[in-house]
Amino acid sequence: MTILPHYFNATGPGAALAVAPERQASRIECYGLADIEAGIEITPDTVFDLASGSKMFTATAIVLLIERGCMELTAPVHEFLPQFEHSGVDRPITVGDLLWHTSGLPDYLESGMYTPIEQMSSEFVDNQLHVWTRQARPGQSHSYSNTNYFVLSRVIEAIAGCSYAEFLESHLIAPLGLRNTFVSGVRYETKQIAKGYRNLGYGLPLFETSDGIALDTVGDGGVFSSLRDLIKWQSSLWNRDIVNGASLKLMQTPGRLDSGKRFDYGLGLQIERREGGHVWCGHGGSWTCSTILVGRYLEEKTALIVLSNEFMAPV
Repeated sequence: MTILPHYFNATGPGAALAVAPERQASRIECYGLADIEAGIEITPDTVFDLASGSKMFTATAIVLLIERGCMELTAPVHEFLPQFEHSGVDRPITVGDLLWHTSGLPDYLESGMYTPIEQMSSEFVDNQLHVWTRQARPGQSHSYSNTNYFVLSRVIEAIAGCSYAEFLESHLIAPLGLRNTFVSGVRYETKQIAKGYRNLGYGLPLFETSDGIALDTVGDGGVFSSLRDLIKWQSSLWNRDIVNGASLKLMQTPGRLDSGKRFDYGLGLQIERREGGHVWCGHGGSWTCSTILVGRYLEEKTALIVLSNEFMAPV
């Protein structure tokens, strides 16, 4: 039985879906068009903007650096970024605070796509950090902030001595053979990147091209990938081919505030608990050109991946 035709139109934007049980063949379904005007269909190799799903890649890169002894979760961020030297009202902001969204830094994309365009740039965020860090109260609350993962990309660059894109390419993308995965700003023109659309219809589908808002910030977003690559990514991550068992366990462990209170967010992984003890671990994302969901049902050892080029698609 097919699923996607119940949610998408064959002549409009659509989706690529995979249900991938561990050590079994993946069920793959693609439906709709990557480019309506050109009539190009979505395939397992169609590339989508992962938006906030990119945070999985950023967190994994940080965990790799921790495994290699380059830092610890408890390390103050100012050890790598001098502008954080006087961060935090009660204590310094740590690497763990950034990963778990407990830094107290405001979200530079608090209004999403309606954020003033001049506030969406890396230059704006870099210029504001000296103010934001001095007002932050790390460890007091869990508040999702894209700023945290942008700063993590800067930490990666400071330690590795190369760009965020270069680090991901050398340590995650190329070693895993991800042929359709890259970071924005390093686009490969040969790849079929799904165009974004939004549905203006009420009852009947009426699609128009979504106004793409290109960001120069990375870490919180910026990674592009395909269904086929993400099947491989999920398999490699959960089979401990990327990070070791202890690191993987840490990534899926709920965060903890300084008070001891726990919350359901790991290292770049959202954690959802369903009735019957079912736990889903992964990350969703949505921006002007895509809506995505990439994760795994832990007990069932089954990955679920949905990539759509419809803005605010029902995934």
